[in-house]
Amino acid sequence: MEDVKTSIIICHWKNRLIERCLKSLENVNAQKIIASSDLTFKTDKAEMYYPAFNEPTYKRNWGANIFAKHKYLIFMDDDVRIFTGSSGSDLFTILLTTFLS
Repeated sequence: MEDVKTSIIICHWKNRLIERCLKSLENVNAQKIIASSDLTFKTDKAEMYYPAFNEPTYKRNWGANIFAKHKYLIFMDDDVRIFTGSSGSDLFTILLTTFLS
């Protein structure tokens, strides 16, 4: 599969679920954007932004319209994880291949 230019916008509130989410995205080749309400949360695993409003819809639109650099957008919440299938196939890659082919 060719390199698909994708931006992932992750809505984060104030808990540590985000660590599991980011861990599951370690091998995903995409721009990762976190729109967080938690001013104390910092990471070097994604681009961090702190929107003025706490509403998830606002965070998604804000991340997509202002910071996303790529044509394809994926929206996630911080409690979502990407799993690797038993065959070793990356579910993320399978979904992209299916929807973009």
